Amino acid sequence: MWKENELKQICEKYSGAPKIAEMNMLLDKEVQLLNGIERQRQILQEEAKKVRNEQILKKLGDPVKWVGYNSLIIQMDTLKNQRARYLSNYYRKMADETLGTHERITLLNRLSDVIAKEAHPAVDELETLINRERELLLCNVKEAGLDLLRKRQLPPLLDIILTDATEDDDKKKLNTRLCKKCSRVRPTAKFPLDTRQTSASICERCIDLQGPAVDIAIYRSILRSIRRDEKKRGALSSFAFIIQDNDIKHIVENIWHGHSAISYATNRAELRLPRWDIANDWAPWNCICLTESEARAHLKIVNLELYYEKSIIQNIKNKHALSKSAFKQLRDIDQVFVESGTWWQVGLGGSNIEN
Repeated sequence: MWKENELKQICEKYSGAPKIAEMNMLLDKEVQLLNGIERQRQILQEEAKKVRNEQILKKLGDPVKWVGYNSLIIQMDTLKNQRARYLSNYYRKMADETLGTHERITLLNRLSDVIAKEAHPAVDELETLINRERELLLCNVKEAGLDLLRKRQLPPLLDIILTDATEDDDKKKLNTRLCKKCSRVRPTAKFPLDTRQTSASICERCIDLQGPAVDIAIYRSILRSIRRDEKKRGALSSFAFIIQDNDIKHIVENIWHGHSAISYATNRAELRLPRWDIANDWAPWNCICLTESEARAHLKIVNLELYYEKSIIQNIKNKHALSKSAFKQLRDIDQVFVESGTWWQVGLGGSNIEN
């Protein structure tokens, strides 16, 4: 609204070269505003992350509680809780920006001795960062230039705290992979998967940095509506229950180009992916991108060839061919799920596959 008013005033007051100059000034002002919003968003994310980490550390350090005989609350302070509290104190001190140079060096020496007893993949990385800061402090480097290095020390220390030291040796050996993007070794849980992938090679952090942030909740809502409809219709295939949020995003954005096939509406919140052929189960190659009102009307159609023009039908068939190529692994996965009989527990009726 603000930009529209500014553009209207510029068009009314100026023309020619002055108008172009005012347009450039308006563009610079818009860029400054967007940069300011992004900075505030990052600050809020950092603050929320600190609060969340503190809540996690507090919960890990709390004794185990249960209600015993005669409603008596019993507490047990386990070795796991004691270890978490002990390491959490070092985490809070490492995050403290008010420590002097001498106190900081003492803290680094003590923490180095403590983590040497831990069997965790992040120990080597943290030890390297500690040695680097210690050397810089001994060289009288200004603390203002060490902020980034100190921020890098906190995530590996938090990973060490979250790992239970009392677990078996097999559990201590984390299943890790090398991210081809950032060249960091991370747990396999940090590598998101979808049904179009053949291997997990890029971690979720690098995927988030690849492009602008998109509200995945929109595509999750589309997926839930698909699963809800398939549940009601008693679908015999599991395509709708195997597919994930990122797959729906790929179908909407890359196959259907982010708009309705009929009205070309681009509001993602209104888009749906109903069945193309109502007689067959939903699949990426048996769906059509429509608005919610268009989807309701489409599902009432019995003979598609009488209702839609040949050009529209041919365009939709081309989209389905692209979907078959993009999701060629989905049939094999569906066969395993259907034969095992476990696919019916996913989606709305259960949670074998997380969204």
